[in-house]
Amino acid sequence: MSEPMLPTTGARALLSGLFDYAGLFPPAALGLDDALAEWRRHRDEPARWMLGAFVLPVRLLPDLAERLAPHESISLSLLPTGGPDAGLWLDALHADLRSIQAFLQSAPDCVASSFEARMPLDAQGDQTSDFLTRAARLFRDFDKDRTTVYLEPGWSTEALSRLPRTLQSIAEHNAQPGGPTFAAKLRMGGVTADAFPSPESLTDALIAIRDAGVPFKCTAGLHHPVRAYHDSVGTEMHGFLNVFAAWTFAHALDADSDLLTRVLATTDADAFRVSEQGVAWCVGEGASLHASPDQIRTARRWAQGIGSCSFDEPVADLSALGIATG
Repeated sequence: MSEPMLPTTGARALLSGLFDYAGLFPPAALGLDDALAEWRRHRDEPARWMLGAFVLPVRLLPDLAERLAPHESISLSLLPTGGPDAGLWLDALHADLRSIQAFLQSAPDCVASSFEARMPLDAQGDQTSDFLTRAARLFRDFDKDRTTVYLEPGWSTEALSRLPRTLQSIAEHNAQPGGPTFAAKLRMGGVTADAFPSPESLTDALIAIRDAGVPFKCTAGLHHPVRAYHDSVGTEMHGFLNVFAAWTFAHALDADSDLLTRVLATTDADAFRVSEQGVAWCVGEGASLHASPDQIRTARRWAQGIGSCSFDEPVADLSALGIATG
């Protein structure tokens, strides 16, 4: 058996801890026993440096507690119950946090590193500031300095129109001392074509996130490194190299929206290079961008990961592209 490729400095900067494992969710949709077995396997693999948290709905915490080995440590990204409006969302969070506290008391080696949930529409825009204040109060018994709460606004026309104000309120709240860090969550696809945002919409969202100074993560649909058409969903799926390279260029180079959209829409894997010198994109004269490892690391402090139902797929694809996975 050949030795795994050692990751380059650029690969380490771009991909470290990138993939939160979400094997419980479609299209993988594994049961808890199988998902936990996969997580444990990945945790012992050479590519484990790319592995992030284990994504779990709060309602499954009692089931997880029954399956943990003594002193087993797992970093969890937890999905609260949520609700259709801000009031019901917050009521459900209050109950969920009590369940989480009970779990952490029984499993002190585990960590609830982050939370992620869809954001009710009536909590977005001008209502975001009050919503965040109320939510932050509920987290007062947690380690507020290390908890990140990812909120997914969605891609509806109304949500997009409110997005700048939503992000501004998140940034203003994060600038205050104490309390959890609130962040954005971008859904990159799903199991049908209409779940995938266009490169143009994604460009607008990334620029808005950059300008507001808000952390974010991505979820769903980013199984492969480079954008490509997939029969399973009947459309082109975004590539995680496209997305995180575009973010790096937006953050480090202040790249304009036209160039960022071109990076996101690129389907040629040869246009991307991840090396000791960093990450580069080139599709011909006058259309090239490059960011150093230090610039990537700075950008990654804001772009904090991907929720993916598969870890094997991205690792295999990266290996096939000659990008280090060991």
